Amino acid sequence: MANDNQERVGIVRTGRMGLVMLKHLVQRGYTVTACDVSAEALKNARAAGAATADGRRRSPGNPTS
Repeated sequence: MANDNQERVGIVRTGRMGLVMLKHLVQRGYTVTACDVSAEALKNARAAGAATADGRRRSPGNPTS
């Protein structure tokens, strides 16, 4: 559960290292939002307790935007 007295944290790219950092922050009560272009990475971030943002929709150089 998030602690309202702590800051919100955003993590861009939640691969191997980003996911570990995300898990530590969630365990310490931070509200974390993860952004990645990989659907698998976002799935793992959600499973770890983070909110997610799909990076593919907001990437200015992405032709699929």
